[in-house]
Amino acid sequence: MVRLGIDWIDVAVSDNNFGLNERVRPAYLAAYSVLNQTHLERTAICQQQLHEATSEEEHADARSELTDEDYRWAEQTQALATMALTLIASTNKSFLDQMKRLFIKTHPPEPKAYPGRSQLQKQISEYKARFRVDLEKITAFGTIREVELARNCCVHDEGRLNTDYCEQTQQRFVGTHGYIDMTPEMLTQLLAEIDQFSHGLSLEMKALRSRDIPKPPSEEQSSGG
Repeated sequence: MVRLGIDWIDVAVSDNNFGLNERVRPAYLAAYSVLNQTHLERTAICQQQLHEATSEEEHADARSELTDEDYRWAEQTQALATMALTLIASTNKSFLDQMKRLFIKTHPPEPKAYPGRSQLQKQISEYKARFRVDLEKITAFGTIREVELARNCCVHDEGRLNTDYCEQTQQRFVGTHGYIDMTPEMLTQLLAEIDQFSHGLSLEMKALRSRDIPKPPSEEQSSGG
């Protein structure tokens, strides 16, 4: 795991950070910027039409247009949240899998599947069984769990909150409309917390590696005393 001065545990952390901050974050922010600009322009037009309405019919039409625009904006931000959460959850899984592969020779997996209703629960079980590492005790693991469960709400329930999400998270990704949503500010905080988790896990795995390194024989053992 350390060859030619390269610590592959650190490489895994670096790869994870790069994937989140150089791929997921720019993709989300670029799409958000375009949609937000369009939303602001359309809202301004609708409000102008509302202001200039001279009859009840024109006023009703302008109000309807403004309501439709707000609805479209909510749908679009939900779609962006689904994209971001899906990409982040996939990156988190890849990181956990990459870390496990570094220990395939010293701590091989069991032939039978590890228990758990979800892939994240199976990761928790596997890390405990193979490495005696409790993922749930590592700083910011709650964020890893919330991303996974929020992603499930988006993919399987069109953003509606399910029981697992409500009972197992802080519900930080709930928008004003009551569905899973996200803002650029929230994404920045989210990625910072995931970085904390990845560094925390790297320390646990380095400690595990240190315990596995054979200790050199003492002077008494070397002299046969």
